[in-house]
Amino acid sequence: MTKIQSILDACGHKVPAADHSSEIPEFNLYKYLMPSNLEEKAVINPDRSIHGSFIKRLLKHTIRKSIRFYVDPCISDVSSFNVAVASAIASMQNEIEECRSELLRCRQEIESLRKKLSDA
Repeated sequence: MTKIQSILDACGHKVPAADHSSEIPEFNLYKYLMPSNLEEKAVINPDRSIHGSFIKRLLKHTIRKSIRFYVDPCISDVSSFNVAVASAIASMQNEIEECRSELLRCRQEIESLRKKLSDA
C-alpha cells in the first residue's frame, strides 16, 4: 500500500486503481529541440582548428583526412544519440515539473480534507 493510499484510507475514501498504460505521451524529438543551444551542445564537432608549426599542422591534417572515413560515421551516431538523450532529458524535466505541481495540489487537497474530517 502506498503512502497516498494509506492517507486516503485513513480519511475514509477508497480510490479505484486505474490503468494509465495507454496514456503514455508520444515522444516527438523535434518538439524538444527548440532551444537553439541544445543541438549545438549535443553534436560533436571533430573539426577543431589545428595549432602549431607548419609540419605539425600538416601531419595532423593528413592523419585526420586518412581516418575520417572511419571516424565520421561513429561521430554521427554519437551525435544523434546525444541529441536524442538531451531531448529525452528535456521531456522528462517537463514531466517532472508537471508531476510536482500535481503532487503539491494533491497534498493541499489532502490537508484540506484532513482539516474537514477533524472538524466534523
